[in-house]
Amino acid sequence: MAQNGNVKNQLTEYELPHAIGASSVRRVVFIGGLNDGRRVVTELQNHPRVELVGVFVLHEKVGHVSGFCAFDDLVAPSVLRKVEKIKHHADEIRLLRPDIIFVVGFSQIIPRSILDIPKLGAIGFHAALLPGRRGCS
Repeated sequence: MAQNGNVKNQLTEYELPHAIGASSVRRVVFIGGLNDGRRVVTELQNHPRVELVGVFVLHEKVGHVSGFCAFDDLVAPSVLRKVEKIKHHADEIRLLRPDIIFVVGFSQIIPRSILDIPKLGAIGFHAALLPGRRGCS
């Protein structure tokens, strides 16, 4: 409620997608790895309202992380970016103009400079029990 007793005219998280056009295509960047990440990328590629504009995975030379898997067989070379440190790719991600970023199974902390880029925000998850299975990050 506003101070004068009137309800504020703000969109809730549930109304926002309808206000900006739930049927429009969303530009999506994926950051991640592991098998969970591969499943998410597959779902994103098959979704009719998703344009997967960038997939950022660890480069093989730093991919010594437990459970590391390649994405070369899954993602077109024009979309796939193999990185050593994600923090060095904020400008590249900004140029992709993502509406949303998904982070799944990545071994580095994603800096605020990247998390603040997408207009709809970022979604990340860790599919293992925490803190015991937190991995190396």
